[in-house]
Amino acid sequence: MNIEVLILHYIQEKRQKPNHANELLDYIQNEYVNGKLSIFQYRSLCQDLYLRGAKKRLLDETTPSSQAYLSYSE
Repeated sequence: MNIEVLILHYIQEKRQKPNHANELLDYIQNEYVNGKLSIFQYRSLCQDLYLRGAKKRLLDETTPSSQAYLSYSE
């Protein structure tokens, strides 16, 4: 799969065009976790998206930072 095909899949599923490479990065991460992309496809697409300005998120931006980490009870 290449970026052009990825964008077509994204548009079909989300019913809108991606506004940024980060949206595509989130999309392929979800596709990989759900078994729809092989590790080779995932890595190749990640490389292309990083070159296009995508950045990894360290914290979920929709979650307050105080809730972003898992806490373990002992």
